[in-house]
Amino acid sequence: MVGAPQSILVTVGRGKPEVTLPMTLVTVKEMDIRGIFRYANCYPVALSLVACGRVDVRPLITHRFTLRQVEDAFHAAKEGVAIKVMIRVQQENFPTAVQDQAAPALV
Repeated sequence: MVGAPQSILVTVGRGKPEVTLPMTLVTVKEMDIRGIFRYANCYPVALSLVACGRVDVRPLITHRFTLRQVEDAFHAAKEGVAIKVMIRVQQENFPTAVQDQAAPALV
């Protein structure tokens, strides 16, 4: 279990009905465990933590697939073997002229 002493472990949403926790470690580190079902008011704080670099979300992406492997990606997500699945949509089938153009700016 990752967490600094006196940190707060927050579970967001629904997960498995039952999980095993190392309670001795939780007690020794004096950690608090909190659950929240809804996502109200979580996004602004979470986004700011990611944006400023205090939270690194890259390790959460446990499986990567190409667009051709999309069925495997959905299977991994459905079976619960992945934390986060990333599907990379490549432009390999587009003409070279289209690939070389800069992407349009998002407004």
